[in-house]
Amino acid sequence: MIAGVRQILLLSVVTELTAYLPIPIEIPFVPVSFIVGANPPKPSTNGPTSSMSVPQIVRYWGYPLEEHRVVTCDGYVLTLHRIPHGRVHNRNPPANRPVVFLQHGLLCSSSAWLLNAPDQSAGNLKYFSESNMDQNKCYPGFLFAEHGYDVWLGNMRGNVYSKQHRTLNSDSADFWRFSWEEMAKYDLPAMINYVLNRTAQRSLYYAGHSQGTLTMLAKLSKDRLFAQKIRKFFLLAPVYRMSHVKGFFYNFGQNYERLKEVYRYFGDNEFFSANIFSRLVTENLCEDPLSTAFCEEFIYLVAGPDSNQLDKVGEEIVNKFSIITFQGKLGVYVANMLAGTSTRNMMHYSQMVHDQRMASFDMGIGENLRVYGQ
Repeated sequence: MIAGVRQILLLSVVTELTAYLPIPIEIPFVPVSFIVGANPPKPSTNGPTSSMSVPQIVRYWGYPLEEHRVVTCDGYVLTLHRIPHGRVHNRNPPANRPVVFLQHGLLCSSSAWLLNAPDQSAGNLKYFSESNMDQNKCYPGFLFAEHGYDVWLGNMRGNVYSKQHRTLNSDSADFWRFSWEEMAKYDLPAMINYVLNRTAQRSLYYAGHSQGTLTMLAKLSKDRLFAQKIRKFFLLAPVYRMSHVKGFFYNFGQNYERLKEVYRYFGDNEFFSANIFSRLVTENLCEDPLSTAFCEEFIYLVAGPDSNQLDKVGEEIVNKFSIITFQGKLGVYVANMLAGTSTRNMMHYSQMVHDQRMASFDMGIGENLRVYGQ
């Protein structure tokens, strides 16, 4: 029953996805991947498939990939993915290669920066057309590596790549007792400090999307010295005051009081198990031409109306309902769209929309006095 309620609650919220990423080189803007990553199948000639992990995606395209584990002060084990250099140029990276750190948004993972097609990122840049690189294989996350950057991709606690703890089991409520506030307090400094120590750098470029901006803003507001470690901070779809949101998030905030009662009844749990749901949707809906339209509409409801950032590469199909659908990367998008977080984190967002301000998580009068002193 609890699992069923979780899935019902899930349908009322999801993350807004990407815009354009300014990077500190001569190119003014680089579009980020449209969707985000979870758990991942077998290589195909058309690119990553719905069951491929980030390491599989990166290595599929012939790029180097390193996985690093970071332990936070409160015991969470986070996974960092690293693309140390490109595959065409700079195969022998210098020790002082500048570092760019890419941080995903709400419900996402590091694959957010790796899935989109080149003509919707930077595949048409002259730099690539003059090289031997296949333009159809230069995804945004790889672009930085080709331009001489040491690329690190973070994963916040609770997503499919960061579901371990030194002492807690991921099946326990204690494991899921966190929101973006703990991510800002523990996860960000743990990852950033690790990367700087590993690369012997004093500062790095930070690009955050959605929650990736919120956590950094929260960290900087309470730790001004941390700003010395951030060379430049790029904000994609920044989150601070959620007073003008629409769609699912608006409804999520309007129903805050009712959702709070549900949350209090069921307690702290995982919000969205990416392994089960993403494969179910992908295998039974998005890869079936007769139901592709459903997946398209799901993406539009989550991320907004039809966008040229949505890769519809493939053959147009008129199904039995006379609706034109597209066989392309929909299965990849949906399977990688929701990588998981905690119910408390989702409730914290609902609280922000309802109160129209950024504040600590409301634990109730008694707990607020004990934890916050007010």
